[in-house]
Amino acid sequence: MAADTSATREVLFVVGVALLGVALALASVLTPWYVGPTATTGPSVVEMRAPQHPPATTGIDAAPPR
Repeated sequence: MAADTSATREVLFVVGVALLGVALALASVLTPWYVGPTATTGPSVVEMRAPQHPPATTGIDAAPPR
């Protein structure tokens, strides 16, 4: 009888830990981790113009004369 009781207790412990893991996984998936639409700040532009590209050179006119 003692073996049956300890085996049942062990199986219930494993099932309980598994259910706790599933509950924690669901909580981490379903909990919002970002600021939702209740934020008062609106979108903002980070940069309004493109960076200036350096003039293209072929390398011939940039070399010093010999």
